[in-house]
Amino acid sequence: MRKALYFILLMSIPALGLSQQYHSGDALYVWNLDGTLLRRQPSFSSGVSDSLQFGTPLVIKSILRNKPMAEKVVNTSVRLKGFWIEVKTGNNTGYVFGGDCYTLNPYPVTSNKKGKSLLDRFLGKKIKSKVVTQKYTFDNDTNVYYEKEHITYYAHGTETSSYFDGCSSDDYYFPAASLTTIYHLMMLVVSYSVDTESLPEPLTKSRLRGVWGKTYEFDGVGAIEPQLEVRKHGIAMNLSSCD
Repeated sequence: MRKALYFILLMSIPALGLSQQYHSGDALYVWNLDGTLLRRQPSFSSGVSDSLQFGTPLVIKSILRNKPMAEKVVNTSVRLKGFWIEVKTGNNTGYVFGGDCYTLNPYPVTSNKKGKSLLDRFLGKKIKSKVVTQKYTFDNDTNVYYEKEHITYYAHGTETSSYFDGCSSDDYYFPAASLTTIYHLMMLVVSYSVDTESLPEPLTKSRLRGVWGKTYEFDGVGAIEPQLEVRKHGIAMNLSSCD
């Protein structure tokens, strides 16, 4: 019963990304590590007023919800979606592709665990946690193996951490998120984990290795092997590493 109530609570949260309720005057930030373009009109074919770097702060003037949602392909096969948003940055006014931006400031960070700090802020308030033990068996092996999973529930998702046979796995599930938002989140977390000396401008980008069904696998960066999975009610992000 508690699990059902928690699921209902999560599903009642406004979606993190495509359907997030942006309002005029709200702050917006460039989340795409490659930056984005400030255009004169809400179209990819429109002229460019400025090139905006990752982390650039913007102020929303209006969201063009009356126009069809725009889409662009990044990292060979990842389709980002978003509305065109009229914004102001400095003395310039123009339009940005909403799929390159998000309302959470990727800066500042508060510790050397920069990626984790961003995840903490994205996940929101901690609700509860528990530890469960999973039993595993393998073909041609008569032994029985046990693995403890530490599950933490947050306002905007869950984190499941485990360690088995020298490998750690951190699974994050965001039931009210879009692939667009979680793709950028994953790229930032991975970049922050290896580029601590290059901040405030993270440089390392994880390249897409392939897509199998609804699962996106990316090349490892440092010790991290990232993966995204599109599920029925949200997006799962896995960050695994081995000793």
